Amino acid sequence: MTQDKNPPRQGAAGDKSADKSAGKNTGKTTRFFPKAEGDPKGPLKARAPVAEGLSARMAAFDVLKAVVINGAQLDHALERVFDAGKGANAGGHSGGGLSDQDRRFVHHLVMNVLRHYGRLDEACIALTDKKKAIKPPELRLIALLAMTQIWLMEVPDYAAVDTALRLAIKKGLARQKGFLNALLRRATCEDGVKAFQAASLSGHYPAWLAKLWRTDYGKDAADAIMNGSVSEPDLDLTCRDAAMRDVYAQKLDALPVGFAGLRLPKAADRPPITDLEGYEEGDWWVQDAASAAPVALMAARIGDLSGKRILDVCAAPGGKTLQLAVAGADVTALDISAGRMRRVEENADRIGVQNRVNVVVADVLTYECDKPFDVVVLDAPCTATGTLRRNPDVLLHKALGQMHELVALQSRMLTHVASSVAVGGYLLYCTCSLQKQEGEKQIDLFLERNASFSAERFDFSDKFAALGDEGVDELSRPVIDSSGYFRALPAAYPLRGDGFFAALLKKNKE
Repeated sequence: MTQDKNPPRQGAAGDKSADKSAGKNTGKTTRFFPKAEGDPKGPLKARAPVAEGLSARMAAFDVLKAVVINGAQLDHALERVFDAGKGANAGGHSGGGLSDQDRRFVHHLVMNVLRHYGRLDEACIALTDKKKAIKPPELRLIALLAMTQIWLMEVPDYAAVDTALRLAIKKGLARQKGFLNALLRRATCEDGVKAFQAASLSGHYPAWLAKLWRTDYGKDAADAIMNGSVSEPDLDLTCRDAAMRDVYAQKLDALPVGFAGLRLPKAADRPPITDLEGYEEGDWWVQDAASAAPVALMAARIGDLSGKRILDVCAAPGGKTLQLAVAGADVTALDISAGRMRRVEENADRIGVQNRVNVVVADVLTYECDKPFDVVVLDAPCTATGTLRRNPDVLLHKALGQMHELVALQSRMLTHVASSVAVGGYLLYCTCSLQKQEGEKQIDLFLERNASFSAERFDFSDKFAALGDEGVDELSRPVIDSSGYFRALPAAYPLRGDGFFAALLKKNKE
């Protein structure tokens, strides 16, 4: 990446007192771009177009305030900001009237801030005179928004600084304008780049989580997980079958991945998902390759799923439900969220399997079936640390105590749904958590307590498509462990997708 030729302008972006407080280091930015995706020493290429005005930054600020300060979930915050300005309230909200290009910019900017939040904050503190966190928190968010654009995106320095100062004024922080300008001018200099490079990647993660990963996987593997979890994810699709994958690999210029998946290259100008060829035809759905692997591995192990009665517990958003139904199974899809299950129904209609999917809105812990199922799939609630690339707000919302609560809930769910499995049937347990307490250890404990179940070993087939060369990763490890469980790590060979765990258990007797 070439050096930016536009230093921060001194009109709207600067005053004499700010220049003085910034010191003499007024060189141009050497923009920081990691060497390889996920490598903390090197660049995240900007994937989204640049927005010129203030409205997109205001929308990004509103999303981040909702998530970081008010504790909202990222997807809900984005939806509220983008949708609240529609209709009669258009123009009354920061997200009202944004173009599609601006919305892509907002999403890209917010995701970059959250994926690198800990390192950005550490670098920001290092650039202040008192080496303390900026207050109030709203000013801190504005600074981090600007620094993200300066260090991690192809935004001219003057645009990042100028819009940050105007945003501060809009948010009632005009008195801090001089301080903010001085801070951001430092960020555009070499010292700012060095501060970000020096910020610890491990410091981005809660100490309890980093410790668990090191205990579970070792230091090198834990470092690789941290690197992979800040990379920008690809868009994965699951096709109706492998033959359909071959067709759309050509049409969408995509790479085969997993058993029936496709990976689309990152592109700022990629059309919305609903405009991609094959969407209206119902030939594919969005699903990460790692999330799609367990059902495919189960089918490879136990054989044809046609006509089998399968209970999919915690089914939303429905990727596994669709996989099972497309394979010919009669699926009861159960989830406690009526809103999320409406989307499952919509997708089942689009894919053309609505006659094979029975949607049930209920609490799994109180659900009782009339007749045991051939297969029960439990994609249990978890800390979701395997999806940090897509859900970076997880690090802000999860604590060690919450993980322990989730582990207890998973155990109760496993015990409850075990009674819904017919003798000779199977229980497929999945989580998108990286901690072994929620995966391997959870299943080991279940098997100790339930002698009627035994573990079935997963194995890959020649239909599985790996991405890249195993030898080039910081971490190369089998995804089927010695117990036969499936364990994928984020951005790692062979799937290079989300982190995921799955185990297949057989019920041998009542």
